[in-house]
Amino acid sequence: MKIAYNNLYTHFILTTLHPLPVIAEKIREQIQKYYTGIVSNNDAHLYAISANPEHAHFLASRSQTLRRSPGPYCCRKLSTLHQLK
Repeated sequence: MKIAYNNLYTHFILTTLHPLPVIAEKIREQIQKYYTGIVSNNDAHLYAISANPEHAHFLASRSQTLRRSPGPYCCRKLSTLHQLK
């Protein structure tokens, strides 16, 4: 019997190095837009997103055609966001 999943939800929690409050208010919105774009470009649906000074959360459902979650693979580029200050 084949099992099919229609909605696979993933809750991502991304922290800064040594949980320091380095996510400034002025780039918080840009970080949220960045992850919104990543989720939508991978044919997934974003349900919630929140960024705090030392960590960020987002809840997304994966596309059925996506074999792996896009979150961990896109996080390497997050370090470039410090240039947005």
